[in-house]
Amino acid sequence: QLIGVKKDDIKIVEATLPESFPEKDFANKKAKFNCKISKVKKSEEVNINDEFAKNLGAKNLEDLKNLVLENNLDFGVAFDGDADRAVFIDDKGNVISGSMMTTLISDYLSKENNNLKVVHNVNVSPHALSVLNDRNIQLYRCKVGHSNIKKMMREIDADFGGEHSAHFYYKENFYADSAILTLLIFMKIISTKEEKVSRVFENYNFPPSSGEVNFVVKDVEESLRNIEQVFDVDFDYLDGLTCFTENYWFNIRGSNTEPKLRVNVEGRSEKVITEVLEKISSNI
Repeated sequence: QLIGVKKDDIKIVEATLPESFPEKDFANKKAKFNCKISKVKKSEEVNINDEFAKNLGAKNLEDLKNLVLENNLDFGVAFDGDADRAVFIDDKGNVISGSMMTTLISDYLSKENNNLKVVHNVNVSPHALSVLNDRNIQLYRCKVGHSNIKKMMREIDADFGGEHSAHFYYKENFYADSAILTLLIFMKIISTKEEKVSRVFENYNFPPSSGEVNFVVKDVEESLRNIEQVFDVDFDYLDGLTCFTENYWFNIRGSNTEPKLRVNVEGRSEKVITEVLEKISSNI
C-alpha cells in the first residue's frame, strides 16, 4: 500500500490485526493507520562475500567457515543486523547460495502444498528453476528488490519468495522476509534428512557459478549497450540483460545506487564461466 509514496506524503494504510493481538477485542479486526512518510529508501541487492560478512559484524566469512570446520558442526549461519537476510555455510565450509536455498525451501514446501506459488528475481539460478519446474511448482519472475518481490507475492497470493541475495519471504509472515523463520525451516528440513548438509545440496547437481561479480563503470547504460552488441544471443530485458544458451546463462544489471554493473554467470564448466566474464570485462 506504500508503493509509490514520496517524502511527506500522508497515506492511510489498512491492515487486519492478527489473532495474537494483545487486545483481544481488536484481534482479527480491520484497522486504519494514518501514516506520514518521513523517508523513502531503495534496497540494493548485495554481493554475498567477505565484505558483506563484515557488515554483519564478523571479520569475514572465513571466521564462520573455520568455526564450522574446527568444531565439526552441521552448518553455520550469519544474519544481518535486522535479521531479514541469512547466509548459510554447509558442513564443508561452502557458502550455500540464495539460489540453492530457494530450491531447498521450495522443494520442501511443495511436499505439503500441491499448488505452491514461488516468486523469484531475475538472478536466481536457471538450474534452480529447472529443478522446481520438475516439481510442478508455479514460478513467477520479477525484478531485483524486496519491494518488487513483495508486491508480486501479494498480487498472486504466492506462498514463498526467494532472492539470490539470501532474502526469503513467506506468505505466513505477511509476505515479508525473515532470516529467523528461514533458519527454523532450514533446521526442520535438515532434521528429517539422514545426510550431511553438503550432500543434501549436492543431490541437486548445481553447475558451476561465478557468484556475483561487480564492475565499476563510468556509464551503466552505455556499458550495457556494449555488452548487448558483443554477444550474439537473444536477451531478456526485465532487469538489465539476461541471456540463456546451452553452455551458459548470465544476468548483468546496473546498481541502483552506484556506477557498477552486477554480473552473475552460470555455466557448464569453470572454463566457460571464465570466458564469459572475460568477454564482459573487456567490453564494458
